[in-house]
Amino acid sequence: MVVMATQQISDIANSDIADVVLENCPTKILLPNAESKNPGSRSLYERVGLNERELDILQVSVPKQHYYVVSKLGRRLVDLGVGKVGLAWVGVNGREERKIVESVMEQCPETWRAEWLRLKGLTNWAEYLSRMEEV
Repeated sequence: MVVMATQQISDIANSDIADVVLENCPTKILLPNAESKNPGSRSLYERVGLNERELDILQVSVPKQHYYVVSKLGRRLVDLGVGKVGLAWVGVNGREERKIVESVMEQCPETWRAEWLRLKGLTNWAEYLSRMEEV
């Protein structure tokens, strides 16, 4: 299995090997994109094979919750249902947020997990985790 990932569809579409990638990756997982129907983005998504309805779906889907899967078996919007606590861990995005996590880890090496949940506004879960770590 080979997995290719990018935040920008243009990274693949503008690549010299775009045709090879698109033809040989039968399953594609697309992220929500409020700009999917803008002329520049639209042409990239059409190249991947999306139609008007699918562009509508990408445009109104919820980031970090919905994913549009295109495969040989069909096409479907999926909701991972991760929830706020899960998202606090897997939804860390961008250089700034990663620096914040690293800072919390340095400042609170023993309790950084609970402190991170507090920073994300999940106080009850932070307290629960603190109690579990004491046991």
